[in-house]
Amino acid sequence: MNAKNFKRYGAALIIATALGFGSDLCAQTQNDSMTNVQHRKRDMHRDDHRRDDHRRDNHRREHVKLFPLQDEKFAIITDKVKDASFKDCKLALIEVGCIDNYFVCRQVLSLLKLFTFDDDKLEVLKIMSPYILDKENYEMLSEHFTFDKNKKSAMDLLKK
Repeated sequence: MNAKNFKRYGAALIIATALGFGSDLCAQTQNDSMTNVQHRKRDMHRDDHRRDDHRRDNHRREHVKLFPLQDEKFAIITDKVKDASFKDCKLALIEVGCIDNYFVCRQVLSLLKLFTFDDDKLEVLKIMSPYILDKENYEMLSEHFTFDKNKKSAMDLLKK
C-alpha cells in the first residue's frame, strides 16, 4: 500500500472505528494490494451490490421510520473532516460516515461549509444525497452554492 492510500484509509479508519464500523474499511485496505484485474472485478461486483443496497434503502424508507445521525456522532465526523488535510481524505471520511447513517439537511450543510469550491461541495452532495431524510429542506442546500449553474446541479443531484 502506498503512502497516499495509507493516509486516506488510515484517517477513514479512525472515524470508522469511532463510529463502530471499522471492519469493512480494514477489508478495503487489505484489498489495495490486489492486481488491477482483481480490482476491476471487485469494483463491478460492489457496484452491483451498491445498486441493490440503494434499491433496498429506498424500499426501507417507505416502510421503516429512519432517524438522522445523533449530533454527538455527527460531531465526530465533522471534527475528523475538519482535521483532514486533503480533499480526497475529507471525501473518504464523509463516505465512511455515510455507512448505515442518515442525515438531515442542516447536518449536510455544516459539512458543505467545510469546503471552499462549488465542485467539491457537489461531490459531497453526490455522496450524501441518498442518505438525506428531509427532502423538504433541499432548497437550503442549493442556496449555499455560489453560481446558478451549480445550484441547479445540486438540485438535480438531490432529486435523483
